[in-house]
Amino acid sequence: MRNFLSDFMATKKPTNLTKKPTKRRHKRAPRKKSKTGLKIYLGIVLCLFVIVAVVVLGLSNLSNKPKPNLTTPTQPNLIDPPKITPTQPTPIKQDKPINENIAKLTEEDINELLNIKAPKTQIPQFSQNNTRNNLTDKNLTISTIQNSADLPNLSNDTNQTKPPKKPSKHKKSAKLAIIIDDIAWDYQMKAINSLNLRITPSILPPTKEHPNSAKLAKGIDYYMVHLPLSALYFKKNEQHTLDTNSSNYQIYKRISEIKAIFPNPKYINNHTGSEFTSNYASTKILLSALKMNKIKFVDSLTTSKSQVQKVSKELNLPYVYRDIFLDNEQNVNYTLKQIQKAVQTAHKNGHAIAIGHPHKTTIEALNIAKKSILKEVEIVYLKDIYGLYN
Repeated sequence: MRNFLSDFMATKKPTNLTKKPTKRRHKRAPRKKSKTGLKIYLGIVLCLFVIVAVVVLGLSNLSNKPKPNLTTPTQPNLIDPPKITPTQPTPIKQDKPINENIAKLTEEDINELLNIKAPKTQIPQFSQNNTRNNLTDKNLTISTIQNSADLPNLSNDTNQTKPPKKPSKHKKSAKLAIIIDDIAWDYQMKAINSLNLRITPSILPPTKEHPNSAKLAKGIDYYMVHLPLSALYFKKNEQHTLDTNSSNYQIYKRISEIKAIFPNPKYINNHTGSEFTSNYASTKILLSALKMNKIKFVDSLTTSKSQVQKVSKELNLPYVYRDIFLDNEQNVNYTLKQIQKAVQTAHKNGHAIAIGHPHKTTIEALNIAKKSILKEVEIVYLKDIYGLYN
């Protein structure tokens, strides 16, 4: 067996697995590095250095350039903001318009504009003894005249009321402004106009109950706005009444709405408001917002605790207030007596403001008084007497 295998192995041909003889490779001599690449690299570095140097020198020349003389005409500098000319109003924080982009303002923005801290946690307390003499909110209701048919017959002089005493001989140097509050309807304006007196209507802002009230101010410049404010003992509040819980933003926004709703409003007095105007913080926010909008305020004095005078002094505003209420009682004789008091106050101080309402009895009393008592004074619009107060 061994012989057989040895013979077989001897006769077997060499397979392809046998390694072929490798060819011997000759190593090449190392090439010498070219100096051309090094020169290009150095050239790039040199160019960059030159560019940086030019930029630095240019900037230094700009910084050392002298400022142009403003007295001589120069070309506009496109880098600096344009200079504000006298025709462009300089923005003043206090006179910032408030009826534009009001929705974009936050409560913090309003607080900053008004420069007032967030209001008021304490509300002053009042005793019940003062309500009858000092609080008159309960009397400031919407007119008892329900339609034009209820208006008194002003052309008819036959009435059963006692005529007032003969007017005393006074010069007409005294001025009396008569404001009629709670105006919301066209027939009320017609009743006022029928008196042919210079009476200032104070118009309630529009609500669902009287949506077209602001239209009554169209075309006249002597009207005022009757702004609803919260009362202590008056429960039937107008829609959108401001109260002592109203934030700075809510008060600010409401005045902005008033300015947008009415045509060029210049004067505002309070509808009710014994609670609101007795709160110092609320009153200060309101008067500050009005001052920013260049709207003047008249204190209807529905409470003896009103803070309007104090705040007006702090804000360097005149304090203008109601002297006499004409119709706390809806009675012609009572109203005539109140008109007489208003005339006497006007003679004493040189001026007076009386406030009434579009009651049937008030219109009738004014029609009687214009032929007698009111001849002693000059009847003027509020705008003609406002500046006499301080």
